Amino acid sequence: MPAREEKLNKDYSRVTVIMYMPDWCGYCKQAGQYIRSLGAGLIEHNIDRDQSRIDEMKKKSGGSTSVPLIDIDGAIIRGYNQSAIKAALERSAAK
Repeated sequence: MPAREEKLNKDYSRVTVIMYMPDWCGYCKQAGQYIRSLGAGLIEHNIDRDQSRIDEMKKKSGGSTSVPLIDIDGAIIRGYNQSAIKAALERSAAK
């Protein structure tokens, strides 16, 4: 299982993730914890506190307002999906 161990130890510290979220979203909190646990940088835009971020979020998502909306180097992920987050981090880290 060396390949699996190597994947677990990937360095995502050069990757910055942008997440749009409201205060009340439990999945957003889980997604943030997961992203941080992988060592990636995380910028959280709270759409409850900064209404201007809603328009930015809609542009990135094609009009969707579902949360969390996660942007990893242009890869847009709607909702909390660990495998999609990990795959996008892999692609971004490989650049």
